[in-house]
Amino acid sequence: MIALLVFLLSVPLPNATVTFSPGGTVTTDTQGKYSKELPKSWSGTITASFPGCIMLPSTISLNQIQTDTQVVEFSCQDVQSPVIQITTPKNNGTINRSAIIRSDTTDNIAVTRVVWSLDGREIGTITSAPWTLAYQFNKMSGWHILTAQAFDASGNQSTSSVRFKIR
Repeated sequence: MIALLVFLLSVPLPNATVTFSPGGTVTTDTQGKYSKELPKSWSGTITASFPGCIMLPSTISLNQIQTDTQVVEFSCQDVQSPVIQITTPKNNGTINRSAIIRSDTTDNIAVTRVVWSLDGREIGTITSAPWTLAYQFNKMSGWHILTAQAFDASGNQSTSSVRFKIR
């Protein structure tokens, strides 16, 4: 019997952990797939895990595998928010009127966008890394608040803010 595990997501889950009990643990390839041959007498369960995901179904048992070649479908309910940290400007730092603002932004699956706001007013949206925005602060001076909000495909979000001064 061969069980081919496929993670059905718009973004594959490479390096997800798949456990055959009994049978050991394997990881998925870059496309989120793994193929494993099981003996016809195999009896047990198959589970999958990925950081920040609730895998559905949580377990596949032998009675759910009905053919010699079976595609077992798992999906990820992403419960982990992205992580974002504004790196430029630094908190309580100073920048020029013409500047590139930056953040370090990661997620367990994928960041879909970063929305930048200055003093509560949106100034730009970035939809791919690097999560930077060139911005002209024009005739502004003094202290301001810069906020970056990161989103993933599941709608999870997180925010980072810094207070900075424009020269």
